[in-house]
Amino acid sequence: MPITETLKDPVVIHAVKVVVVLSVYIVAATIARTVILRVGQYREHDPFRIRSMLQTCRLGLRLLFTFVLLIVLGVDLSVIPAFLGSFLAIVGVACFAAWSILTNVTAGLVIFAAKDLQVGDKVKVIDERESIIGTVVEFRLWSVVMRTDDGGLAYVPNISMLQRATIILAAAKPGRTTALMKAPAPGS
Repeated sequence: MPITETLKDPVVIHAVKVVVVLSVYIVAATIARTVILRVGQYREHDPFRIRSMLQTCRLGLRLLFTFVLLIVLGVDLSVIPAFLGSFLAIVGVACFAAWSILTNVTAGLVIFAAKDLQVGDKVKVIDERESIIGTVVEFRLWSVVMRTDDGGLAYVPNISMLQRATIILAAAKPGRTTALMKAPAPGS
């Protein structure tokens, strides 16, 4: 069989499409992994937190590239929104609001990359009703676990840590941002 006829074979065309999408996925996953590892090391995050961000990113990329692969292969995706909407409605009613989970996971990614919080930092999260003061014990996918002064655990949603004023009262690792915190206020 001549090579030109082989290239016109639908099976070969689909195989080439799959190889291209998988190659792009591998490159994207490698870039995302490198960025997360570098940000995690630069910001001195603990390994558990870095691993959590890697898993979240890996899951998101897999979902994205699964949809891309289905589109490239010509699968009819018109039924997916209805299925996904029904599934999320059931999960949302049965457990908790899916929007809340998505915003907290996204806020967790932003806190990982932008906020200068570490395990061991003593922080105050200011709220209109009641401020929370405690030491950061753990960063989870949708919450930050803090040990309060009375020994209790407070689970603060990531979106609250991002939207509310968060004051670092005592940094776990001096030298990180303590130069800014110890600097005299302007005009004093």
